[in-house]
Amino acid sequence: MSLFRKDFEARIKESINYFNSLGREKQSFIVSNLVMLDDDDGEKLSALLSGIRNDISNYDQTTISNKLFELGLEKTYAVLFVQNIIEQTPTLEYELKELAKLSDDDFKDNFPKCMTNIWVERKPTKQISEEQELSMSQIQIIADVTRTLMNEIVRSSLSEKKVTELCKTSDFSDSKLEVLLNTIRINSEYWRKFVMFSNTQDAFFSLQNIEQQNDMILRTLQEILKILKGKDAGDNMHFQ
Repeated sequence: MSLFRKDFEARIKESINYFNSLGREKQSFIVSNLVMLDDDDGEKLSALLSGIRNDISNYDQTTISNKLFELGLEKTYAVLFVQNIIEQTPTLEYELKELAKLSDDDFKDNFPKCMTNIWVERKPTKQISEEQELSMSQIQIIADVTRTLMNEIVRSSLSEKKVTELCKTSDFSDSKLEVLLNTIRINSEYWRKFVMFSNTQDAFFSLQNIEQQNDMILRTLQEILKILKGKDAGDNMHFQ
């Protein structure tokens, strides 16, 4: 569900505040060149970019840009961020080909560990980069690939056989393929519970928002009723 998870909004707001603090020229460059960000900008904007990437398959552009506007991003940039992420986001095939460039040993050492650090330990991207000696772009690719594959697998939209085919056509060696498949197998149950928890949490907060809105409407109606009763009493006194 997301849009956006309540425990993730604070980090997205930090990214938005950073972006808002930049000059217009820098802002225009960033929003137009999302795949060319340096490590510093990539780190500070990672929550914003990840939030959009996570939701573009579930929500339309207007809904996401409106949410970003609510969180403090100027309307024009909110629209451009969503539009350009959709247009500039690399395909799964491209990102798999980039991972295939890692040596078998580097992939074996870093891929499972990076997945755990990103999704289980929830470590900041910069910290993972320093600890595992991976570039920010490599970590983002691993995050994108694992999120896409795991989401599709737990939803039964993607089979292990299809994952194998995708990896083989993306120049994966047998060694890399086995590491990736084992990582998916090991984490599939955790991911399934993670998705279920996220959906339940989003539903809970949505219900809370509805209850808050209903409570506000009820209080408003009560105040209106008090005013009307006071007006009626005043009119009756005047009539007498």
